[in-house]
Amino acid sequence: MTASISICAMARNEGRALAEWAACHFALGVREIRLYDNGSDDDTAELASRLSQHFRLVRVPWTQPGAGHDTVQRAAFDDAAAWYIGRADFVAFIDLDEFLLPAEGMSLPEALAGYDHSVGAIAVNQRCFGSSWHDKYQPAPVLGRFTRRASLDSPEHCFVKSIARPECLLPFRTVHSVELNTGHCVFPDGTPYEPGTPHPGKARRIVTTGPLRLHHYLLKSLQEFRAKQRRFSGTDLADRYDDSYFLNRDEITNAEEDRFALRFLPLIEATLRDICIPPPADTVMAAPPPPTPAQEQAGGAAGVVIGRGTMVVPSITQSLAPTVAGGGITWP
Repeated sequence: MTASISICAMARNEGRALAEWAACHFALGVREIRLYDNGSDDDTAELASRLSQHFRLVRVPWTQPGAGHDTVQRAAFDDAAAWYIGRADFVAFIDLDEFLLPAEGMSLPEALAGYDHSVGAIAVNQRCFGSSWHDKYQPAPVLGRFTRRASLDSPEHCFVKSIARPECLLPFRTVHSVELNTGHCVFPDGTPYEPGTPHPGKARRIVTTGPLRLHHYLLKSLQEFRAKQRRFSGTDLADRYDDSYFLNRDEITNAEEDRFALRFLPLIEATLRDICIPPPADTVMAAPPPPTPAQEQAGGAAGVVIGRGTMVVPSITQSLAPTVAGGGITWP
């Protein structure tokens, strides 16, 4: 017995991330991805079209001129919730820098099958990953490149994302948590969800047990963070993603080694090859070695200048979007 799951996500110029992210979730049992394209002008549309020839990936153009990012995303989530009533048992509402992963030996449908019908939603605490002291983009999967995260008890992990039965949902007031017209919301371990204050999407406690986990690669390398800043320049999120956002969180999110996601790399590789989209090169070498004691003490690796209160920030001009050609993707 399993439960079907689809994903709703909103993207803007995320062509660089789309192939690995989609391949991972489809390989883990996601039935459909509904991708709301918020005005992308990179290769997102072309890559989504190619992926849709092999998977149920539906790209929905989605812009609301003059509206803030949060408003636009909540409207997309509302649209997807209505669409999936009668079409999916569960819908995960996540971003393209977030990976929903099942416990070892399980698929996502198998992980969800254990929740009875009184459960209207599952709130999954995020696990926030840092740069792993990479200052430059490397042509390798995200799940392999970034293996350092915040300590499990870090306040960063209080924030949740939701997997919900679409027929149970009331309109979204935050993109993190949900309100239900029927049923109840639980943590992955089945205990009742306890919202914190003042943000309803910030849980009162951090639950790290259960068959589901959410990896959030919110920073990636410094170069990729620079691309994120460009992506949101001119929007209401521009001030949020200033240099201090990277500096402050990178200190916190490189605290511990977490290699759980590496077990999924062969599955992602195989999925991409099956549809003739090459994975980023050098997958086997993607995972950085554990830092030496000297690097741990210094807070980084050689060549990456990260310190308390100061950071050397290189000027990034190279596009990170892949070039799509007939034979596959050329990764910059």
